[in-house]
Amino acid sequence: TPGFTAAAALTLALGVGANTAVFSVVYATLLKPLPYPEAERIYSVEVVIPERNLSLAGRIQDYLEWRKANSSFSAVATLQPGGWNLTGNGEPERVGGARVSVNFFEFLGVPPALGRGFAPEEETPGADRVVVISDALWGRGYGADPNLVGRTIELNGQNHLVVGIAAPSLLVPTGTQLHSTLGFAPRIDIWKPIAPTQAELEGENWNTGLLLRLKANESAEHGRRQLETMMIAQLRAVAPELKISIAPRLLPIREVYSGKFRLRLLLVFAASAILLLTACVTLANLLLARFAGRTGEFAIRA
Repeated sequence: TPGFTAAAALTLALGVGANTAVFSVVYATLLKPLPYPEAERIYSVEVVIPERNLSLAGRIQDYLEWRKANSSFSAVATLQPGGWNLTGNGEPERVGGARVSVNFFEFLGVPPALGRGFAPEEETPGADRVVVISDALWGRGYGADPNLVGRTIELNGQNHLVVGIAAPSLLVPTGTQLHSTLGFAPRIDIWKPIAPTQAELEGENWNTGLLLRLKANESAEHGRRQLETMMIAQLRAVAPELKISIAPRLLPIREVYSGKFRLRLLLVFAASAILLLTACVTLANLLLARFAGRTGEFAIRA
């Protein structure tokens, strides 16, 4: 009976195929291990001001203070959105990038594939004309030339020394993944060290994404309370008359990449599971109907 076989095979194919496709997306987004050592200890920081129902990113001053403090966190890193005009290599190109702390690649545990990351002295204004470029830009713009490290490229009309090529596996936040107020490019191709000027240090710019790595055997809540104490002390020092509270929120790095889609993906996965269950019930009904249609034959055989 080719019709019965075709119906049964199609029912199974729809149920299993839909589940496989949806699970592949769910695994890649929610379950696949992130390419960082001990990724479960990495958190991003969101600063909440309850009185104003306001959520902010961080400040460069927070990073400079927190990295000196004795807290529940073993390391602090920071990044700011950036973008530059790349010239001097064929057609000019607008490339997305980020200004990052000099320990950024070390913090993530993903060192450059070629060359090096940034040195501490390169976070000084004037000494920050060094870059690490992405593996994608290295391939499409420079033919994966291994001799590019140590040469200069031109960004916004200024020469910058290429000190490293990022690992192909490097995963960094793009768009508004890190915070809704931080607009990174859809693709990050260039990293420069953050070298805050005096004006930036004296200003109140909440334009900095903050990443923290929790120490072993420390709790995220304990670290959050420490950050809250430090931020309130900093606020009272510069504006004692300002009567507001600050409540930092720690977000696991996994949720930075999947938080906006987690619920939707789980709902789609649940729907696909229901589809597979429906396919199984349908196949059972087909087999029962087939059996019922052959009861006379079975009686004669008996």
